[in-house]
Amino acid sequence: MNMVYKYVHRFFACALLISSLNMYSVYSQTSKPFSNLYPVLPDISEPFFVDCKPVIHAYDKDSLTIICAFRIQFDALTFTNSTSPFGEFESNPTIEIECRDTNGIIKYRTFWKDTVYANSYEQSNAKNDYAYGILDFNVVKGHYTINISLFDRGSQSIKRIRVPSITIPSYGFGTPYFTESNPSGDFFQPIIMNGNTSFTKSQQFVCIPVYGDIKKPVYAELKRLQAYQEFSFGTKQVSAALIELIPDKSLEVPIADKYHILQDCKLMKVYKKGNTLAFIQFPENALAPGKYSMNIIYPGIKKKQDTAHFEFTCIWEDMPKSLINASYAADIMKYILKEDEYDTIIGGSDIEIRTRLIQWWKKLDPTPTTIYNEAMTEYFRRADNAFTAFQTIQESDGIMTSRGKIALLYGFPQYIEKNILNGNIQQEIWSYSAILNKKFIFEQKNGEKYTLKKIVSIQ
Repeated sequence: MNMVYKYVHRFFACALLISSLNMYSVYSQTSKPFSNLYPVLPDISEPFFVDCKPVIHAYDKDSLTIICAFRIQFDALTFTNSTSPFGEFESNPTIEIECRDTNGIIKYRTFWKDTVYANSYEQSNAKNDYAYGILDFNVVKGHYTINISLFDRGSQSIKRIRVPSITIPSYGFGTPYFTESNPSGDFFQPIIMNGNTSFTKSQQFVCIPVYGDIKKPVYAELKRLQAYQEFSFGTKQVSAALIELIPDKSLEVPIADKYHILQDCKLMKVYKKGNTLAFIQFPENALAPGKYSMNIIYPGIKKKQDTAHFEFTCIWEDMPKSLINASYAADIMKYILKEDEYDTIIGGSDIEIRTRLIQWWKKLDPTPTTIYNEAMTEYFRRADNAFTAFQTIQESDGIMTSRGKIALLYGFPQYIEKNILNGNIQQEIWSYSAILNKKFIFEQKNGEKYTLKKIVSIQ
């Protein structure tokens, strides 16, 4: 489940303070929903992510260990009915990994196979549920290109990823690992996003293998190359972050984690004489969605400074679609905005509207020291669901309906009772327990629009 649900009850309380059912009328739709896509960043619905990292072999200095971690979106897999007690549906993906040298000769080939289970048809099509896996293999030191292919149901190739030339420098820094947990313990969880990192993670750490006799001090610079401008007011440029160097440590994949689907895909740090790992923790307000460069400045071999340069993208992969068009997003907020607040937000360019919209939501942010706002994301995720859930012939946009309004303000109900009354009247009773303790009664007569007829307190 997404971490935002930790904050649902707090968001309900905020919504109750700033809104009521009789507060404002529903405004008409002024923009085509889900249009004017963000132009600059990768596809937010990437179905197959892979991270390939080389490290020096734990016991042989002339060999490389190449670690390949991957995650597959459930929606990218083909599920069939299952007779297994582990799930109602199952899929049998295969990952093929080829390692080729500079002449194109295959030096190593390996496969990962497993069965992925889904508990429902909805989960089998989920875009936010993933199958995880990890493999490692050893090759002689050199330059290699890695091809990773995902196959489903035998011969059907879903996607192929080609990893650029992969090698280890004799002096300097290896490929960075992004992780959402502090890597100073025995385990840490890598962020598997094709060498990129995720906007939704509350903490951003980087773990980098160090090669050669590099001494302190070592500094990191983080520069924003291309980012969503509406987040720029909250991001902090990092110009001199000190890196922690931990000697006699390396990275190795636990044998037990090789051939099964992982809920927590873990890499393990092990003692290895002579190797060093560097750890960086970004400030909570350093990364917004966008493209970045990271420079590592360190003492050179001949008493001069050298610099290792890395580029990566911070991806908001589950960004609600209803946030894409800024004017439409502002219209959706009319359920919780006063008229003067709406007048302040609307107007100007798409970037200007979204910037004011994001700034307004800061007062409801449950984690105000970070740029990612769980309350805002939850509200617009509800809007995404309401758009289709409450569509009818009469109302093409489910958000702008009476049921959509209640779903946005208070979330989707725990219980829905459906009845047919005299006169062919369709009735829905939405029950909310916990903080709200209310029932909302909707009725539809003769194919007309659903209307909210009554609100009843639950004793």
